[in-house]
Amino acid sequence: AIEAVNAPLKITISALVRFLENPGRMFTNHHLGLYLHDYALDLDDDEPFDSSKLVEYKLRQQMLDAVLSNDPKACELVRQEYQLNGQLPDSHVGARSIDTSQDEAQALVDELHGVNYDQIQKHRVCVNVLGIIIEDEVALTGEPSLQNSSLKVVLSRPTKAKPKDRLTLWLTTLVSQVAFDQAVTGVSVHLEKNLHIEGLDDAQAQLNSIISLYLIGLTKALPLDAELGLELLKVGPEDQEKRRSAWQKKWYPYVKFM
Repeated sequence: AIEAVNAPLKITISALVRFLENPGRMFTNHHLGLYLHDYALDLDDDEPFDSSKLVEYKLRQQMLDAVLSNDPKACELVRQEYQLNGQLPDSHVGARSIDTSQDEAQALVDELHGVNYDQIQKHRVCVNVLGIIIEDEVALTGEPSLQNSSLKVVLSRPTKAKPKDRLTLWLTTLVSQVAFDQAVTGVSVHLEKNLHIEGLDDAQAQLNSIISLYLIGLTKALPLDAELGLELLKVGPEDQEKRRSAWQKKWYPYVKFM
């Protein structure tokens, strides 16, 4: 039997993503009240004249919002903000970062228009899986109330696609398919390469399996880590040192709590 001690009645899709990213971390957070250092989240701020990854991300996001607004002055306002707020160096390096962010934002908008971004609508989803209610909003093209409508989840983030984005697309599409009881495809728009998903078979069974693991993960640290699994797949089986290093960074801090 699954022990669902302290299981929250409602969770969001992003909460499930965080769980699958690292069930051990969720266990220490939720059950033990411990928040261990995640070395993978470190930002490289060693170079004093190089903008941090976080600043660059925020800049791209603001540029993306500016381009989507169709306001001819919006991009210039973002440019002026970052030239004056001191987060970027007052030199050609800072100017180049702003130019690059604006170009990348425009490229993302072009990709979004290619997946009918202007037709996206937010829809509430609410499904009960093994007593846990998954409740959230999803961005879709198509009309869920029409049985033969072509439904597509559309996500985006102004970065290269990461393992978290794959999980988010999969779970959002999965939950949407169960909620609307019809086939749903998905796309996640990113820099360089987009993610696509379609043909999800046995969506209800997949979701049941995920929630079963989630409930178990509330009571003990499961030796599962979706992001680590993807990282290990990129390393050849003969390179045991790299595999061991990846494991130590992502999973080792949680072993003591198993």
